[in-house]
Amino acid sequence: MTTTAEIVEMDRKLYNVAVIGDIQSFLNARDIESGSEEFFLRQTFPQRNNILHLAIRHFKHEFIKVAVLEGFLSRAAIDKLICQGNCESNTPLHVAAEVGHTDICKLLLQQTADMAEPWTLQNADGNTPLHVAVIHGNVEFAALMVERHPRLARATNSSLETPLHIATYRDIGYVKEGETTSLYLGLIKLLVEKESCVTCWRDENGFTPLHRAASITSYYNLKIIRLMLEHCPESAEVRDSSGKTILHHLRWIPSYDEGMELLNVPVIYAIKDYQDHQGNTPLHMAVRNQNLKLVQYLLRFPAKMNIKNKDGISALDLIEEEMQTSMNKREMTLEECRALDAGNIPYLDNRLQKLGMNFLGSRDSRWRNILHKLMHIHRGTLIKQTEFVSFIEQVLGMFPYLVCQKDLNGDTPIHILVRNPYDTMIRLPTSSTQQKDCNLSPLSTLDLLPKLLELCHNSLTNERREAEAGDLQDYEYDWAWLMQNEDGNTPLHEALIANSDIRVLERLLDMDIQITANLLNKRNQTPLHLLAGRSSGLEPLESKTIESLVNANEGAAFLLDEDTLTPFLKAVKVGNLATITTLNELSPEATRMEDSNGQTLWHLLVNQPEYLTWRLIRSSQQQNLKCLLDIKDWEGKTPLHLAVESRQFRHAKYFIEYGSPSDEPEARQKWMREYLELETKDGITSSDLIRSSPQVPDYFEQFMKDEPTMIGIRSVWEVPTTQMNEYADTMGVTAALLATITFTAAFTVPGGQVEDKGTPLLMKKAAFKIFLISDILAMCLSMMVLFCLLWVVACAEKGKAVVLMDFSITLLLLSFYATLVTFMAGLYATIFPVSPWIAIISLALCSLLMFLMDKRIVMDCMVPIGRSLLLFSQKISRYVRSPTLIYNTIKKH
Repeated sequence: MTTTAEIVEMDRKLYNVAVIGDIQSFLNARDIESGSEEFFLRQTFPQRNNILHLAIRHFKHEFIKVAVLEGFLSRAAIDKLICQGNCESNTPLHVAAEVGHTDICKLLLQQTADMAEPWTLQNADGNTPLHVAVIHGNVEFAALMVERHPRLARATNSSLETPLHIATYRDIGYVKEGETTSLYLGLIKLLVEKESCVTCWRDENGFTPLHRAASITSYYNLKIIRLMLEHCPESAEVRDSSGKTILHHLRWIPSYDEGMELLNVPVIYAIKDYQDHQGNTPLHMAVRNQNLKLVQYLLRFPAKMNIKNKDGISALDLIEEEMQTSMNKREMTLEECRALDAGNIPYLDNRLQKLGMNFLGSRDSRWRNILHKLMHIHRGTLIKQTEFVSFIEQVLGMFPYLVCQKDLNGDTPIHILVRNPYDTMIRLPTSSTQQKDCNLSPLSTLDLLPKLLELCHNSLTNERREAEAGDLQDYEYDWAWLMQNEDGNTPLHEALIANSDIRVLERLLDMDIQITANLLNKRNQTPLHLLAGRSSGLEPLESKTIESLVNANEGAAFLLDEDTLTPFLKAVKVGNLATITTLNELSPEATRMEDSNGQTLWHLLVNQPEYLTWRLIRSSQQQNLKCLLDIKDWEGKTPLHLAVESRQFRHAKYFIEYGSPSDEPEARQKWMREYLELETKDGITSSDLIRSSPQVPDYFEQFMKDEPTMIGIRSVWEVPTTQMNEYADTMGVTAALLATITFTAAFTVPGGQVEDKGTPLLMKKAAFKIFLISDILAMCLSMMVLFCLLWVVACAEKGKAVVLMDFSITLLLLSFYATLVTFMAGLYATIFPVSPWIAIISLALCSLLMFLMDKRIVMDCMVPIGRSLLLFSQKISRYVRSPTLIYNTIKKH
């Protein structure tokens, strides 16, 4: 056994490598630590788990395979890892047995040929891996262990229990029907066949596996009993430490035929009248346990009814007493139910004084006692708080166990209490003399619910204290706040689900939090999951409350519930920023975990208000979350893909603008380019999605223009990527037309030519020179547009094609400007000498025309003007078509 002084605490990086299953980091660590394998034998503090413990607990099969099989660690190191125990002396094989990972079991067993047998090692409770597998119901794992090493069936733990003891005591009624049940029965059969002698072995309480099988309430208990009797019939003769046989312990008989078949077994028939050390026969016990079926079967054989125990009481006496008791049992009357629902304390107090324990023991049709009914406070109920609390205190003083009784749904009165909505409106009496006068008030303004919870807690703790002081060994009360209902919820679970009063929650968190924090409901949720799922609109809990749950159950932060969400991801789902921040600070490793779709924090935040993303991504305390931005889900989508697909461009902008782990410009731009080009499984990048969006908001459009890295992702002229070929065709025709016009203008110059030389007559004029230069420029620009459009069509890279398209549009606009200047210069050169004012007017009009080439001017000014002109023209046309309207208008004026 390794002493505390010899334990070297595991490096945090090595811990993360094992939990996440990061094989590459493991190999890197091996290279760095080459020659010193003690690095890999380190254990966590204080749990003392090694890397195999952690990897098995988190189902990192590939990591274990690499670490164990592929020779990256020496045989000696592997042997030590496999046999190394944690603080509870559990080896990796024990952990594999607990989680039920059969493949890992096979993998570990393959490596044990030349070493000490790890399957025989026992933990602090004396349990072998086979014991652990049976305890946790991992049938396939247990069967594999028994098949490989049959002698394990004889192993006993600290309580002298063999695996068969544990297997037979497990209630198979809670195991799902079908193949799982068959496997479980098959395991019991295998254990009996391999070592039938253990059927007669007694544990520290004196119980054999046969006794345990008889004491469970399962539809399969008689099958198990018959199976053991077939292989070891003499086990029926073995008694426990108090002299009881299997028939004394038998509590459940599924059917008449099975019961008769069992009692017809010779060894069972022979013990039907055996007495225990107190002189009780099986018939005595059946009557006391109200096991009516067994009573009927024993009387049918017949069992002797007149045998008396050491108190001089026969089974016949007990039967007569039970019949009388049954007659005295009562169900709540309709009037009592109504009084309990209405909180009519005077009536209830009268019934209590009159009927006493009979009233306290009464139940309604849903099997609720009076505390169940009183704890459910209906809307509009008239509550006299002092009177109400005093009556409940009186009831608890008489019969504290009422707090622990369950109804048909498995709810205790505390479950009912914590479900009351904090905003339930009740009526409170006033000081007025009028009896009907009352005030409406929500429960949250009173201390009623916390006070009732405290009463229940104190009544049970006082009763337990008195029982321990009186040395009452058979005290059977359980703590009501630890009891689970049919859904597996404790009162703390229910309080969190119902968004109960904050004071009630805080008090429940003080009640055995180390136990409650580890209890799971049937949706595999701990209280931490439900607390994280509280709406952000509710009264927030202090961070120390979350911290207390995390400290009480550190593994809860990594646990996936039925929806495959960790507490951190549940907080993200509901947008609870305070809880997200607190959990990230307390369990930063858990923030990397993914849901069933492979989605992390940022994926889920896309569906939440954008301010959450903005605050988290810019927070200096949450910088570790930025590394999750490039994680892809199972479809290969990053959070940016989801944001663009769902048109959440605010989120997309924040991801791109603030997501870089570095603030240096070059590193930031490099990260941006790489992030935008991450592909899904279908080969689609975020850039592709942005390009194909029919329209993006103005703020995102401006962001792309201001950010150099975004150039080429989307056309600055808002040309859809899917329509680029159509745009190229249209622009090509336009550019070709401009080239033709300018080409023709170059050879049909204004003003004519010198007849002998063929040179322009106006060649020496400045305006004509401007005409020639602008014509040449327009011609060249038009040809450049044609060349660029050619490469747009032929370019395979969409980013480059977008840049070329934008460049082509810019050139085409310049060509338009140059063509217009050519026209103005030519017109001016020829007309000005003859009619200067016409030339000047032409220049002014053409100059105004240039402004129409600006898109914003057209959209902001010309469109409203055009709309007004259309309306005016329609009105004029109506008057022209109808002279009567003109006449009536003139007549009015």
